[in-house]
Amino acid sequence: MMRFLRRDRGTSTLEAAIILPLLLILALGTAEFGFAFVDWLSVANATRTGARIGSAAGAAATADSVILGAVGQALSDMDSSTIDAVWIFDASASGVPLDGCAIGSEASCTTTNVYVPIGGSGWNCVNGCPWAPALRDNKLPGLDRVGVRVIFTHSWLTSFLPLPGGPWMDDSVFQLEPAQGSGS
Repeated sequence: MMRFLRRDRGTSTLEAAIILPLLLILALGTAEFGFAFVDWLSVANATRTGARIGSAAGAAATADSVILGAVGQALSDMDSSTIDAVWIFDASASGVPLDGCAIGSEASCTTTNVYVPIGGSGWNCVNGCPWAPALRDNKLPGLDRVGVRVIFTHSWLTSFLPLPGGPWMDDSVFQLEPAQGSGS
């Protein structure tokens, strides 16, 4: 009987040494993905808010400023991600930029305004803002669709798992609301 007990000594320690790192990886991975998901939800809410406000702002001269203000306010509590750019674009029926603008080709975009944050104090349009609010059609029939795209990079908090943090993006598109008195 004593021989049997001596053989089993240390088994619990060995089992704990094998299982504990696996549980730690699972817990840290769950936390990391949770933080990334919270940031993704914040960005999705910000794009929806910006597009909704943009649809109401229509062709007003301050439309882009109002959209950027709403997006910035919606993203103000995001801690583990950084905003790379906000696009305001003329969207197709399928919700993509009409000019086919893609990340890396922003300079050639014709109906996409690309804004980058300036150290928490505002936004800078880096491509000349070719889709000025005055060019937006908010008269019936044929209303434009305004799209808002937020491009962001997530910073993993523990860097325990070597996963890419971006750039990730989320889009939202709304049709412009008709201007007062624009009926047929």
